[in-house]
Amino acid sequence: FTGLLITLPVAVYFIARRRWSDVLVVAGGALAALVLVIASSPDKWAHPLGGVIQYLSYPFMRTGIPIPTTYLGTFHSFRLPWHYFTVMSAVTFPVEIWLCLPGLLFAPPRFRSLAQSLTFSVLFWLIVVHLPNTPRHDGVRQFVSVYPLIALLGFIGLTGYRRRLVEEYPRMLVASKAMFLAVPLALVGTVWRSHPHELSYYNPVIGGLRGAEALGMEITYYFDALSDDTLRAMDSHILPGQTLGMSPLWARLLESYRDHGRLRMDFKVVDYREPSDWLLLYRRRHMVDDEAYLRVAAVHEVTYDGVSLLKLVKRGGAAPAR
Repeated sequence: FTGLLITLPVAVYFIARRRWSDVLVVAGGALAALVLVIASSPDKWAHPLGGVIQYLSYPFMRTGIPIPTTYLGTFHSFRLPWHYFTVMSAVTFPVEIWLCLPGLLFAPPRFRSLAQSLTFSVLFWLIVVHLPNTPRHDGVRQFVSVYPLIALLGFIGLTGYRRRLVEEYPRMLVASKAMFLAVPLALVGTVWRSHPHELSYYNPVIGGLRGAEALGMEITYYFDALSDDTLRAMDSHILPGQTLGMSPLWARLLESYRDHGRLRMDFKVVDYREPSDWLLLYRRRHMVDDEAYLRVAAVHEVTYDGVSLLKLVKRGGAAPAR
Protein backbone atom coordinates (compact mmCIF):
# COMPACT_ATOMS: atom_id res chain seq x y z
CA PHE A 1 0.00 0.00 0.00
CA THR A 2 2.77 2.44 0.82
CA GLY A 3 4.23 1.77 -2.62
CA LEU A 4 0.90 2.65 -4.22
CA LEU A 5 0.83 5.92 -2.28
CA ILE A 6 3.87 7.11 -4.19
CA THR A 7 1.64 7.64 -7.26
CA LEU A 8 -0.14 10.51 -5.49
CA PRO A 9 2.69 13.05 -5.34
CA VAL A 10 3.90 12.02 -8.78
CA ALA A 11 0.42 12.59 -10.22
CA VAL A 12 0.07 15.93 -8.42
CA TYR A 13 3.42 17.07 -9.81
CA PHE A 14 2.41 16.18 -13.38
CA ILE A 15 -0.99 17.84 -12.97
CA ALA A 16 0.70 21.02 -11.75
CA ARG A 17 2.92 20.89 -14.84
CA ARG A 18 -0.08 20.05 -17.07
CA ARG A 19 1.68 16.98 -18.38
CA TRP A 20 -1.56 15.10 -18.99
CA SER A 21 -0.05 12.16 -20.83
CA ASP A 22 2.20 11.51 -17.85
CA VAL A 23 -0.80 11.73 -15.52
CA LEU A 24 -2.46 9.00 -17.56
CA VAL A 25 0.66 6.86 -17.32
CA VAL A 26 0.70 7.21 -13.53
CA ALA A 27 -3.03 6.42 -13.32
CA GLY A 28 -2.51 3.38 -15.51
CA GLY A 29 0.34 2.24 -13.29
CA ALA A 30 -1.81 2.58 -10.16
CA LEU A 31 -4.62 0.63 -11.81
CA ALA A 32 -2.20 -2.09 -12.92
CA ALA A 33 -0.91 -2.32 -9.33
CA LEU A 34 -4.44 -2.91 -8.01
CA VAL A 35 -5.07 -5.54 -10.68
CA LEU A 36 -1.86 -7.28 -9.65
CA VAL A 37 -2.99 -7.28 -6.00
CA ILE A 38 -6.24 -9.03 -6.93
CA ALA A 39 -4.60 -11.41 -9.40
CA SER A 40 -2.10 -12.56 -6.77
CA SER A 41 -4.73 -12.95 -4.02
CA PRO A 42 -6.99 -15.96 -4.72
CA ASP A 43 -9.17 -15.10 -1.71
CA LYS A 44 -10.23 -11.91 -3.51
CA TRP A 45 -11.11 -13.45 -6.88
CA ALA A 46 -14.79 -14.01 -6.02
CA HIS A 47 -15.33 -10.34 -5.14
CA PRO A 48 -12.53 -8.31 -6.78
CA LEU A 49 -14.11 -4.89 -6.22
CA GLY A 50 -14.63 -5.64 -2.54
CA GLY A 51 -11.04 -6.88 -2.41
CA VAL A 52 -9.77 -3.56 -3.77
CA ILE A 53 -11.85 -1.61 -1.24
CA GLN A 54 -10.56 -3.81 1.58
CA TYR A 55 -6.96 -3.38 0.39
CA LEU A 56 -7.26 0.40 0.25
CA SER A 57 -9.10 0.79 3.55
CA TYR A 58 -7.18 -1.72 5.69
CA PRO A 59 -4.17 0.56 6.44
CA PHE A 60 -6.51 3.13 7.97
CA MET A 61 -8.23 0.61 10.27
CA ARG A 62 -5.35 -1.54 11.45
CA THR A 63 -4.83 0.00 14.87
CA GLY A 64 -6.74 -3.01 16.21
CA ILE A 65 -3.73 -5.18 15.28
CA PRO A 66 -0.85 -3.56 17.17
CA ILE A 67 2.68 -4.49 16.10
CA PRO A 68 5.10 -3.81 18.97
CA THR A 69 8.60 -2.56 18.20
CA THR A 70 11.74 -1.96 20.24
CA TYR A 71 13.40 1.32 19.29
CA LEU A 72 16.51 2.79 20.91
CA GLY A 73 16.11 0.45 23.85
CA THR A 74 12.47 1.38 24.51
CA PHE A 75 9.46 -0.85 23.94
CA HIS A 76 6.61 0.70 21.91
CA SER A 77 3.31 -1.15 21.68
CA PHE A 78 2.35 0.33 18.30
CA ARG A 79 3.12 4.00 17.61
CA LEU A 80 6.68 5.22 17.68
CA PRO A 81 8.19 8.71 18.12
CA TRP A 82 7.94 11.23 15.28
CA HIS A 83 11.67 10.92 14.53
CA TYR A 84 11.47 7.18 13.79
CA PHE A 85 11.44 7.68 10.01
CA THR A 86 14.39 10.06 10.10
CA VAL A 87 16.55 7.91 12.35
CA MET A 88 15.73 4.61 10.62
CA SER A 89 16.42 6.13 7.21
CA ALA A 90 19.73 7.58 8.41
CA VAL A 91 20.93 4.22 9.78
CA THR A 92 19.55 1.81 7.17
CA PHE A 93 20.04 3.63 3.86
CA PRO A 94 23.45 3.09 2.22
CA VAL A 95 25.87 5.86 3.18
CA GLU A 96 27.17 6.00 -0.40
CA ILE A 97 23.81 7.30 -1.63
CA TRP A 98 23.49 9.86 1.16
CA LEU A 99 26.92 11.19 0.16
CA CYS A 100 25.78 11.51 -3.46
CA LEU A 101 22.81 13.77 -2.69
CA PRO A 102 24.80 17.06 -2.41
CA GLY A 103 25.83 16.47 -6.03
CA LEU A 104 22.28 17.47 -7.00
CA LEU A 105 23.54 21.06 -6.85
CA PHE A 106 25.61 20.30 -9.96
CA ALA A 107 23.04 18.13 -11.76
CA PRO A 108 23.27 18.16 -15.58
CA PRO A 109 20.45 20.14 -17.24
CA ARG A 110 18.96 17.00 -18.80
CA PHE A 111 18.28 15.58 -15.33
CA ARG A 112 16.95 18.69 -13.61
CA SER A 113 13.30 18.12 -14.48
CA LEU A 114 13.51 14.55 -13.20
CA ALA A 115 15.27 15.73 -10.04
CA GLN A 116 12.49 18.25 -9.40
CA SER A 117 9.74 15.65 -9.73
CA LEU A 118 11.61 13.21 -7.48
CA THR A 119 12.29 15.90 -4.89
CA PHE A 120 8.61 16.86 -4.87
CA SER A 121 7.65 13.23 -4.21
CA VAL A 122 10.24 12.84 -1.45
CA LEU A 123 9.02 16.03 0.25
CA PHE A 124 5.48 14.62 0.13
CA TRP A 125 6.72 11.55 1.95
CA LEU A 126 8.59 13.62 4.51
CA ILE A 127 5.32 15.32 5.38
CA VAL A 128 3.25 12.12 5.42
CA VAL A 129 5.60 10.11 7.65
CA HIS A 130 5.72 12.86 10.25
CA LEU A 131 1.95 13.30 10.59
CA PRO A 132 0.66 12.27 14.05
CA ASN A 133 -1.53 9.36 12.83
CA THR A 134 0.90 7.89 10.32
CA PRO A 135 1.85 4.29 11.29
CA ARG A 136 5.50 4.13 12.31
CA HIS A 137 6.61 0.70 13.42
CA ASP A 138 8.32 -2.54 12.49
CA GLY A 139 11.47 -1.36 10.76
CA VAL A 140 11.51 0.37 7.39
CA ARG A 141 8.70 -1.52 5.70
CA GLN A 142 6.16 1.26 6.25
CA PHE A 143 8.19 3.72 4.17
CA VAL A 144 10.61 1.60 2.14
CA SER A 145 8.85 2.62 -1.09
CA VAL A 146 10.39 6.10 -0.83
CA TYR A 147 13.91 4.67 -0.90
CA PRO A 148 14.05 4.11 -4.68
CA LEU A 149 13.25 7.80 -5.16
CA ILE A 150 16.15 8.76 -2.91
CA ALA A 151 18.36 6.31 -4.79
CA LEU A 152 17.46 7.96 -8.10
CA LEU A 153 18.27 11.34 -6.61
CA GLY A 154 21.58 9.86 -5.49
CA PHE A 155 22.31 8.77 -9.05
CA ILE A 156 21.58 12.25 -10.37
CA GLY A 157 23.82 13.65 -7.63
CA LEU A 158 26.60 11.31 -8.71
CA THR A 159 26.31 12.55 -12.29
CA GLY A 160 26.46 16.08 -10.88
CA TYR A 161 29.72 15.32 -9.06
CA ARG A 162 31.18 13.87 -12.24
CA ARG A 163 30.08 16.87 -14.31
CA ARG A 164 31.56 19.31 -11.81
CA LEU A 165 34.83 17.37 -11.58
CA VAL A 166 35.32 17.31 -15.35
CA GLU A 167 34.42 20.99 -15.72
CA GLU A 168 36.91 22.06 -13.05
CA TYR A 169 39.63 19.55 -13.88
CA PRO A 170 39.37 18.32 -17.51
CA ARG A 171 42.28 15.95 -17.00
CA MET A 172 40.25 14.09 -14.37
CA LEU A 173 37.97 12.50 -16.97
CA VAL A 174 39.23 8.98 -16.29
CA ALA A 175 39.05 9.53 -12.55
CA SER A 176 35.46 10.75 -12.87
CA LYS A 177 34.52 7.58 -14.75
CA ALA A 178 36.17 5.49 -12.04
CA MET A 179 34.16 7.34 -9.39
CA PHE A 180 31.00 6.78 -11.39
CA LEU A 181 31.64 3.02 -11.34
CA ALA A 182 32.95 2.81 -7.77
CA VAL A 183 29.69 3.84 -6.09
CA PRO A 184 27.47 1.21 -7.78
CA LEU A 185 30.13 -1.43 -7.14
CA ALA A 186 30.22 -0.47 -3.46
CA LEU A 187 26.44 -0.82 -3.30
CA VAL A 188 26.57 -4.22 -4.99
CA GLY A 189 29.16 -5.26 -2.43
CA THR A 190 26.88 -4.16 0.40
CA VAL A 191 24.00 -6.26 -0.92
CA TRP A 192 26.31 -9.22 -1.53
CA ARG A 193 27.67 -9.06 2.00
CA SER A 194 24.27 -8.75 3.67
CA HIS A 195 22.51 -11.47 1.66
CA PRO A 196 20.29 -13.25 2.69
CA HIS A 197 19.79 -10.95 5.67
CA GLU A 198 19.11 -7.70 3.83
CA LEU A 199 16.23 -6.87 6.17
CA SER A 200 18.65 -6.89 9.11
CA TYR A 201 21.08 -4.47 7.43
CA TYR A 202 22.19 -1.34 9.24
CA ASN A 203 24.79 1.02 7.80
CA PRO A 204 28.07 2.23 9.41
CA VAL A 205 26.39 5.36 10.84
CA ILE A 206 25.04 3.21 13.67
CA GLY A 207 27.90 0.72 13.59
CA GLY A 208 26.23 -1.92 11.46
CA LEU A 209 24.02 -4.61 12.94
CA ARG A 210 26.24 -4.89 16.02
CA GLY A 211 25.80 -1.19 16.73
CA ALA A 212 22.04 -1.48 16.23
CA GLU A 213 21.98 -4.41 18.66
CA ALA A 214 23.92 -2.42 21.26
CA LEU A 215 21.59 0.60 20.93
CA GLY A 216 18.45 -1.48 21.42
CA MET A 217 17.04 -1.57 17.88
CA GLU A 218 14.99 -4.37 16.36
CA ILE A 219 17.39 -6.55 14.39
CA THR A 220 14.92 -8.86 12.61
CA TYR A 221 11.42 -8.87 11.14
CA TYR A 222 9.36 -12.08 11.23
CA PHE A 223 11.27 -15.27 10.37
CA ASP A 224 13.08 -13.71 7.41
CA ALA A 225 16.25 -15.27 8.88
CA LEU A 226 14.75 -18.77 8.84
CA SER A 227 17.09 -20.36 6.30
CA ASP A 228 17.35 -23.63 4.39
CA ASP A 229 19.91 -24.68 6.99
CA THR A 230 17.30 -24.07 9.70
CA LEU A 231 14.77 -26.27 7.91
CA ARG A 232 17.37 -29.01 7.54
CA ALA A 233 18.26 -28.71 11.23
CA MET A 234 14.60 -29.06 12.18
CA ASP A 235 14.26 -32.14 9.98
CA SER A 236 17.42 -33.59 11.50
CA HIS A 237 16.75 -32.94 15.18
CA ILE A 238 12.97 -32.96 15.73
CA LEU A 239 11.63 -36.51 15.87
CA PRO A 240 8.16 -37.55 14.62
CA GLY A 241 5.52 -36.92 17.25
CA GLN A 242 7.57 -34.39 19.21
CA THR A 243 6.41 -30.82 19.87
CA LEU A 244 7.96 -27.52 18.81
CA GLY A 245 7.25 -24.28 20.64
CA MET A 246 7.51 -21.17 18.45
CA SER A 247 8.15 -17.60 19.50
CA PRO A 248 6.46 -15.82 17.87
CA LEU A 249 3.88 -18.48 17.01
CA TRP A 250 3.36 -18.81 13.25
CA ALA A 251 2.48 -22.42 12.50
CA ARG A 252 1.14 -21.49 9.05
CA LEU A 253 4.63 -20.54 7.95
CA LEU A 254 5.97 -24.01 8.72
CA GLU A 255 2.92 -25.57 7.10
CA SER A 256 3.69 -23.67 3.91
CA TYR A 257 7.23 -25.10 3.94
CA ARG A 258 5.69 -28.54 4.39
CA ASP A 259 3.25 -27.95 1.51
CA HIS A 260 6.20 -27.11 -0.76
CA GLY A 261 8.23 -30.13 0.30
CA ARG A 262 10.75 -28.10 2.28
CA LEU A 263 10.00 -29.43 5.76
CA ARG A 264 8.95 -32.84 7.05
CA MET A 265 6.73 -31.47 9.80
CA ASP A 266 5.42 -34.65 11.37
CA PHE A 267 5.65 -32.85 14.70
CA LYS A 268 3.21 -30.59 16.53
CA VAL A 269 3.66 -26.81 16.70
CA VAL A 270 2.54 -25.07 19.89
CA ASP A 271 2.94 -21.71 21.59
CA TYR A 272 6.31 -21.30 23.30
CA ARG A 273 4.59 -20.95 26.67
CA GLU A 274 3.25 -24.49 26.44
CA PRO A 275 5.31 -27.57 27.31
CA SER A 276 7.33 -28.74 24.30
CA ASP A 277 10.38 -30.76 23.32
CA TRP A 278 11.95 -28.00 21.22
CA LEU A 279 11.90 -24.22 20.89
CA LEU A 280 12.26 -22.17 17.73
CA LEU A 281 13.18 -18.73 19.04
CA TYR A 282 13.15 -15.73 16.75
CA ARG A 283 14.88 -12.66 18.10
CA ARG A 284 12.11 -10.09 17.97
CA ARG A 285 13.41 -8.04 20.85
CA HIS A 286 10.02 -6.96 22.16
CA MET A 287 9.08 -10.64 22.53
CA VAL A 288 12.31 -12.19 23.82
CA ASP A 289 14.27 -11.66 27.00
CA ASP A 290 17.56 -10.80 25.31
CA GLU A 291 19.81 -11.83 28.18
CA ALA A 292 18.12 -15.21 28.53
CA TYR A 293 18.09 -15.68 24.76
CA LEU A 294 21.84 -15.11 24.51
CA ARG A 295 22.56 -17.52 27.36
CA VAL A 296 20.51 -20.44 26.09
CA ALA A 297 22.46 -23.13 24.19
CA ALA A 298 21.25 -23.97 20.68
CA VAL A 299 21.63 -26.97 18.40
CA HIS A 300 21.28 -24.58 15.46
CA GLU A 301 21.74 -20.82 15.26
CA VAL A 302 21.47 -18.22 12.51
CA THR A 303 23.82 -15.24 12.81
CA TYR A 304 24.64 -12.22 10.69
CA ASP A 305 27.68 -10.06 11.32
CA GLY A 306 28.22 -11.89 14.59
CA VAL A 307 24.68 -11.14 15.85
CA SER A 308 22.31 -13.99 16.67
CA LEU A 309 18.94 -13.83 14.90
CA LEU A 310 17.37 -17.26 15.47
CA LYS A 311 17.91 -20.36 17.59
CA LEU A 312 16.63 -23.93 17.59
CA VAL A 313 16.83 -25.11 21.19
CA LYS A 314 16.41 -28.48 22.87
CA ARG A 315 14.08 -27.57 25.68
CA GLY A 316 15.32 -28.17 29.19
CA GLY A 317 14.12 -25.10 31.07
CA ALA A 318 12.06 -21.94 30.85
CA ALA A 319 11.68 -20.23 27.50
CA PRO A 320 13.61 -16.94 27.21
CA ALA A 321 10.55 -15.06 26.03
CA ARG A 322 8.57 -12.22 27.55
